[in-house]
Amino acid sequence: WGYSFETFRRDYQYWRNVRQRCSTLPIYIAQNNWQRYRETGACCDILAVDPYWSGRSPMRVIHDSVQTAIRETDGLKPVSVSIGNYGTVERRPQLEELRTMSYMGIIGGARSINFYAWNDGPRQNTSDMPEVIANYRVLFGEFKALNDALTVPNAVPGPTFDAKTRGFFACLKKTREDKRKKIASKAYLIVASDLYKPGTRTMVCPELAGKTAKALFGSKRGGSSEKLVFDANGRAALTMPPLSSAVYCVEKD
Repeated sequence: WGYSFETFRRDYQYWRNVRQRCSTLPIYIAQNNWQRYRETGACCDILAVDPYWSGRSPMRVIHDSVQTAIRETDGLKPVSVSIGNYGTVERRPQLEELRTMSYMGIIGGARSINFYAWNDGPRQNTSDMPEVIANYRVLFGEFKALNDALTVPNAVPGPTFDAKTRGFFACLKKTREDKRKKIASKAYLIVASDLYKPGTRTMVCPELAGKTAKALFGSKRGGSSEKLVFDANGRAALTMPPLSSAVYCVEKD
């Protein structure tokens, strides 16, 4: 919000002095101005983007803001994403939108997510908004179940879609094998749509050629593909409802 580079540099030195007392605490700065991702990233250990999606622009702005921050910091700083949940009851994002916003950030490469909520009406505190707490409980329960997958970087190269189509986004997550704990590795597909109507796209992921992925978490409204069957070329048809997201677990051979 209007910070100059000199302000950042002065504050960065101050924070560095503070860190001498507790070296385990990283410097974390949230920035809502895309044009200042680079200079902000130079002054912190973790850069958080704050895209402020509120339905007036395509939801892909969340995905794109994360990728822009990664590019502007040359991939040297972990990027977090802030998911807004604000406005009056009529304008506040619903559960499906919160899920899709979150997964848009993860697909874009965010290494962590933070949430903030407030009300433009008479109820200002989150504790006075039980519907917000209820949505967070559902969402956090889902994230907790996927924790091992969400904490690893996106696989490279990741899934793509036919070049002439837009609106769908996806990433592949592969958990680590732990032989000591007898935990096998797993692969998950996370997909999201920022379309305002149902759509079907062809996903391309050669690494999954001949495999099948079953839905673990999908749209509460229904309409998502229950499973993805990849052919020998790693192509599978994916159907999704508007502004939705889903998580698929890739089955073992």
